Amino acid sequence: MWVASQWFRSVDGALNTIAGYEAMNIIGKGQIRWLPKTDTVGQIRFIERTLGIAA
Repeated sequence: MWVASQWFRSVDGALNTIAGYEAMNIIGKGQIRWLPKTDTVGQIRFIERTLGIAA
């Protein structure tokens, strides 16, 4: 039997985790010009929109 991955329960879970890491890296590097590094609420909204989740 083939398993999706060793550390995640599903491929979707792994992809969502990677997308979250990438979103945080983009914010941390300051690559989003309209989003200051100190704007926590803005960062949360950006991640919600990027990943399609609701808080």
